[in-house]
Amino acid sequence: MHAHDNPFRTKRLEALRFRDPDVDVESVLRRLNRQHGRGSLVGPKGSGKTTLLLELADALRERGFVPRVVRLNDAHRRPDFSLLTDMDRKTALLLDGAEQLPLHVWWRVRWLARNLPFFITSSHTKPHLPLLHCHRSSPELLRELVCELLEPDVLPDVDLADLYARYEGNIRDCLLELYDYEAAGP
Repeated sequence: MHAHDNPFRTKRLEALRFRDPDVDVESVLRRLNRQHGRGSLVGPKGSGKTTLLLELADALRERGFVPRVVRLNDAHRRPDFSLLTDMDRKTALLLDGAEQLPLHVWWRVRWLARNLPFFITSSHTKPHLPLLHCHRSSPELLRELVCELLEPDVLPDVDLADLYARYEGNIRDCLLELYDYEAAGP
């Protein structure tokens, strides 16, 4: 199978929308406004934090703000401070992977964001800002996403509940394994 034919290719995964029966982008924005534009998305790896963060960025852009998304990970633990110097009252700072920041860097970022209308973080651990949403995943959510990516009524010959358990609820890693499974072919 060619990579562009794989139903689990990156472009298709990135097109998946955030979903949670208890919350949507608008309800998170309402909570964010009640919290004076400050809030954190918290949850385990692969539970949808980045997906929601990017959808919040789109919603803020539609409202006339300029989202600045800074993504941190194990390889990039500090933000590029040049990206944080020209922010103004229309800038919304969205910091993905806040748990990566050493405390002294966190305080510097927080100080730089002090006058911004919106400052949102995502983290695997205790939030640095008031909680906006606590993410969770489930085997049912994995199944729903797989069904959306595949043709109707065609599921891979993989036990999705076992896959979910093997990756400890990390749906992103489950979908990446399904990419490899599909790439290997029958």
